[in-house]
Amino acid sequence: MKPRDPDISVQYLGKVGPKRAAALAEHGLHTIRDLLYYFPFGYIDLTKVEKISSLKQFMDSGKWITAIGEVRAFDLIGRPPRQRFVVVLGDDTATIQLVFFGSIGFFKKAFSIGETLAVSGKVTGFRGRPQI
Repeated sequence: MKPRDPDISVQYLGKVGPKRAAALAEHGLHTIRDLLYYFPFGYIDLTKVEKISSLKQFMDSGKWITAIGEVRAFDLIGRPPRQRFVVVLGDDTATIQLVFFGSIGFFKKAFSIGETLAVSGKVTGFRGRPQI
């Protein structure tokens, strides 16, 4: 086998190894050639920016959206183990809550009031209000 042979097992690629090779094999990816011809079947277009006031129409639709706004407030809600970090993001039309679970320490340091953010995600509903 030559090192550049596309028909060698993916196991011999750097950082793959037997475990990851087995996981790739479950998806029909056994050789380097298989990886080269494995193309994405779709993509998520995050270039269209929505106003926050229009996000309610996307609630629980499963569609990915992008919105840009300013951090108006943030706080820890609840008690461990169900504690979450909530950021209130607003633009000139409305506000929406961004809800993060886990890695609370990171999120407490990651945001500052007045900071402008572009966020992407699926809009869900909680008590009739949209959130990401």
